[in-house]
Amino acid sequence: MTAAIAVELAPADVASPYAEALLDSCNIGMQQRATCVLGPDAATEERNIAVAIVSWKGSERLEARIEVGLRARGAARWQARAVVFAPGDPEVERWRALGFAVATLVEKAIGAASDTPDERSVSNGQAPVVTQPSVPTAEDTVASRSSWTGFSASGKLVVETGVPGHLPALGGAIVLEQGLGDRWFFAGEVGLTRQSLDVDHIDLLRPRASAGGGVILVKLGDRARLAVRLAVALELIQAAGRDPIGGASDQGTRWIGGIEQGVDGVWMWSNALGMVLGAAVRESAGSTQILAHGTEVALVPAVDWAGSAGVRLAFP
Repeated sequence: MTAAIAVELAPADVASPYAEALLDSCNIGMQQRATCVLGPDAATEERNIAVAIVSWKGSERLEARIEVGLRARGAARWQARAVVFAPGDPEVERWRALGFAVATLVEKAIGAASDTPDERSVSNGQAPVVTQPSVPTAEDTVASRSSWTGFSASGKLVVETGVPGHLPALGGAIVLEQGLGDRWFFAGEVGLTRQSLDVDHIDLLRPRASAGGGVILVKLGDRARLAVRLAVALELIQAAGRDPIGGASDQGTRWIGGIEQGVDGVWMWSNALGMVLGAAVRESAGSTQILAHGTEVALVPAVDWAGSAGVRLAFP
């Protein structure tokens, strides 16, 4: 009988009207060297050369994972690939693309197995037999994890409103993020802004640290996402000034806590590198007076607005 590739799908996917499109494109990709059949049908074939496990991620069917197993020299060889689609791609075309991807991975696995003299290619119908796939190990699986589920680090430039009536505060921040499942994440941030006031040569330095979490509201595969976050923060407000007449200088500091609420958009150029844009409102426990000669010359408000932009490095 014809050599077969057993395609394993979830029960709901087996009943899909597009499952046949996947098998058709897989057969085209194999060029009659093997027949792609659904797992239950493969039991009637004389020789299974490979098992392909195809699983969709999420109800939107914008991402799928393919794992192809081939047994050679008593050990299972695995190839894996994550396939991401755009929302505008017709669903039938997504299934067809998966079929071609299955054929490509099977050919790659067979090519790797054929590098040894004890193994033969599928073209003569005598390739190694796979019965049931074993669980892939870290050594023999090529996997592509989501850019949102792993660890990431971002470096951002920050613009903050600061004291009203003066030029905005400028600075930077470093954000460390760890994914917690498919939607949630934990994030910690350290940053610093500086603002020069047009009175008594006053400079405001505001180092801050925050920690909290967030949830992804919208995501387009591993390429783009929109998320909201909430964090608790601790900030040091340090004001230093110089009397323009006498030349005397002085400074004062204040520690203050608060919360931060923000929204971030991320666009990934690749699995590892992308850009991030954000906006946040920072609410402190109260406003902070800045005094000169016992008179208030500026007031740091309890509520600040901040915008940020930078680069994101992902380690999925």
